[in-house]
Amino acid sequence: MRVSPLKFNNCLSYPQNFTGRSEEIKRADCLMRKAKQTFPMLSATYVDDFYEVTRKGSSKKKKADEISQGLWDKIFVLRRSCDEAEKYSQYSMFDTKSMYDLSQILECKAGNCTESSKIALAALCANGFCNSSRVNLFYKVEFVNRKTKEKEYAAASNLDHSFTITDLNTRKEMDIIIDPWLGFADYKSGAAARYRSIYDGDLDRYEEMHKKLFMIEKLQKGEEIKFEDYEMRTGFVFHETDLTYSKYSKEKFGELVAKEYPEVLLNVSG
Repeated sequence: MRVSPLKFNNCLSYPQNFTGRSEEIKRADCLMRKAKQTFPMLSATYVDDFYEVTRKGSSKKKKADEISQGLWDKIFVLRRSCDEAEKYSQYSMFDTKSMYDLSQILECKAGNCTESSKIALAALCANGFCNSSRVNLFYKVEFVNRKTKEKEYAAASNLDHSFTITDLNTRKEMDIIIDPWLGFADYKSGAAARYRSIYDGDLDRYEEMHKKLFMIEKLQKGEEIKFEDYEMRTGFVFHETDLTYSKYSKEKFGELVAKEYPEVLLNVSG
């Protein structure tokens, strides 16, 4: 995920009254913190974003670029190692593959939102919250004909950001977001508000892009278009990436995590 330093800092300072938050979100936040403490990592995208406004050519910018490149190199090796391991039979199952990923993250101590979502899922499963999944963030744009009510155009853009979603075994649906990279836990509606504030102008550009694509689509069909005849509907899409894995696989994974990394358990102090 890439965001501007101003937007990133605004997210971290998002006004919250921790004592006024629900017990579910407090639990999710505590779980996220335990995961980050157990698997500390430096983020290349964070370095890139934080020092983006630093004057080019300055000693601080040069140093930041060196640190960023070193982290990107480590993350590239980490991900290649995890991808290679998945090709071997002993790492083909979700539990063993995911445990290998955790060991590499711990050794590497570098990662971005992808790695952050993996450690959050590990902590969730270790605590028995196996109805959880990693998520990729998309932004959808639809054009609906106001007269016919038909959807004539629909598309979704990948925003290149990963996190986790869960029900903490207390909800009727998976609607609690844990985002270790941005450092927050919140309900889906609150998370969407945060993402909207972070992406801000980017969403405007996505909407304009899809508006043009819809127009081109119409022109190719030899049709004219009046945008006042259409309602543009937009919103975030939380695309789960672990749907092919059973709850049983995540339970096995959770048991392994709890045994190997007990620091992520909520009933362990620290």
